[in-house]
Amino acid sequence: MEDQMAKRQLLLLANAESMQNGLDAALDHLRDAGWQITSAAGSAEADHLLTTENPTAVLVGHGFEARSAVSWLERIQQLCVQAPVIALLPEAQLRHAEAVLVAGAADYLPTGGACEFLFPPALERAIVRADADQQMRKRAHADPLTGAHNRWFFLELLESELERSQRYRFPVAMMLLDVDGMARINASVGRRIGDQLLRGVAQACRNCLRSTDVFGRYSGDRFVVLAPHSTVGETRRLAQRMRKALAQVKPVIALADPTPITASFGLVEFPADARKLDRLLQISESAVCHAKAAGGNTVHVYTGAEPLVSRSLA
Repeated sequence: MEDQMAKRQLLLLANAESMQNGLDAALDHLRDAGWQITSAAGSAEADHLLTTENPTAVLVGHGFEARSAVSWLERIQQLCVQAPVIALLPEAQLRHAEAVLVAGAADYLPTGGACEFLFPPALERAIVRADADQQMRKRAHADPLTGAHNRWFFLELLESELERSQRYRFPVAMMLLDVDGMARINASVGRRIGDQLLRGVAQACRNCLRSTDVFGRYSGDRFVVLAPHSTVGETRRLAQRMRKALAQVKPVIALADPTPITASFGLVEFPADARKLDRLLQISESAVCHAKAAGGNTVHVYTGAEPLVSRSLA
């Protein structure tokens, strides 16, 4: 428990006067409980800490760097910070409390002597709610069979990553893999065993991923990997590791046909191969079809020279 508490971090975006009248005492109690308290000295450092740290919670003071609490909350949303935010409002700004909540604050507190007693329980409530929300999002975004991101959530992440790629000019590779022979396996031993194999395939693929890779289930027997800041050349090595790992996947009962589990891999790169999301998906599916047409258990990198084919033609 102490180790867990020691990992908690509170990021402060507040002027020194906001720390007076009781809040400084509350922060001392948090430090005694193992919290790390990090203060930003200005706007630039605030942006840096918000994008490089992973705070448990953020405390924003109205007027920090001459910006309103709502302005800071909008900035925090822009930076995609997931931590709950509590806003400190002077008495004159309490009439704007609703706007603060609408802007994304988990809670707000009036500055003053009562902060010493109001802040700790407000912080704990915000963290509990944020943890509950995160668990709900995970369940909503996960494929129930394999635990991978479901198709719709993966496509949201893909769209967001492509926008970042265009803004900051870095490549993004995408890998689509189709498990070979799943129709034969399902017909031979039933879908229950087929589902167990798909869970094994998903786990074998996850074991090969880098920390920055995003893994999803694209359709029934297809999985997809998003590799930011990677070229198809780099991602081809990842595909080869996955291809070898899949050969080790075993069902819970022996199959009549002991052929190892294999998959066909199609690799594409943004923006080199496509500059639109729909086009990227189209050519990745075509690349998989070419890998299957070559006999399966192979990696096909899209070149732009081959004709586009669909799954129905593969």
